This record gives sequence, C-alpha cells and structure tokens, in this order.
Amino acid sequence: MSAYNQEFNKDNTILRYIIVALLAELKDKVYYYNQIDEDTLKKIPIPFFYSITGDGRFLMDNFLWGAEEAGKAIGDYESVPRGIIQLTGISIDSGNQTNKFARGEFVQEWEGILKTFSMETNFLPLNISFDCTVVCSSNLEMLKVTESLMSKIYKFIENFRIHKF
Repeated sequence: MSAYNQEFNKDNTILRYIIVALLAELKDKVYYYNQIDEDTLKKIPIPFFYSITGDGRFLMDNFLWGAEEAGKAIGDYESVPRGIIQLTGISIDSGNQTNKFARGEFVQEWEGILKTFSMETNFLPLNISFDCTVVCSSNLEMLKVTESLMSKIYKFIENFRIHKF
C-alpha cells in the first residue's frame, strides 16, 4: 500500500487506494469462454472500471483539451462486456474496534537506508459498500457472466460443467 501511495497516489487519500485495489483485484479474474467451433474456445475477459460520472478532470482531459487535434475520438467508446463499480457507502464499525492500540511494524526508506519501524496504532474498521453493474450485449452473455461471477465467489461451481451426450 505505501509503495503505491508514494508513487501513484497524488491525491493523498487512502479511500482512493481502496478503490484502485478493488479494481486491481477484479482485473483478469472474471471471464467466460465462447465456443468458436467444436474444439476451440475463446476467452472473453470482463474489464472493470470505476464510474466516471461527474469526474470533471477525466472529462476535461479526454474530451475538452485538444482531443480533435490529437487525433482522439470524441464520444463514448467503452467495451462490452464491462463491469462498472461505484462507491455507495462508508461507515465506521465501532463494534469491531476492540483494542485501542495495537503494535504495528512497517519498513520504510529513511535517508537512503531501509529501516523497520515499530509503532502503536489505532485501527479504524470500516464498512465500505460498492455497487457493481455489468454491461452485456445479450441475454446469453449475461448468463455466461453470471456463471463466471458465481464460480469466482463459490469455488465448487468451477467443477460443474455441462456435457454433451
């Protein structure tokens, strides 16, 4: 977490990192197979994105500042199928905050040398909820995506296959 925050988290917020970590966890994990012919299967990955509704910086960067001159397409060109997640709620779970202070250790570079630091810290348990929408182009694709999601959540479904008799 700290390596990501030092290099990429320019907004300096942990909640943003949680969203990025969720997207990274979903990357390349949800997919299904299309049967091309009797012996060939094609893997169809489902990318996940964060909802950009109302994100002014993204819209200005991609659609306002010289998009036509740079040869970029103006308009919506999102892939199908795709998953869209949106943060819907954050709350503090004070019932799970058992010990006021817990000992934690971390390694950080200090004046060119890696050092291990030990500290007493107070953890803040959070309940964070997300909504996820998967956009599909057909009912058959929706069923395949649903099966893929169920197989990721419940591992026993991976062993279930439909056989042709």
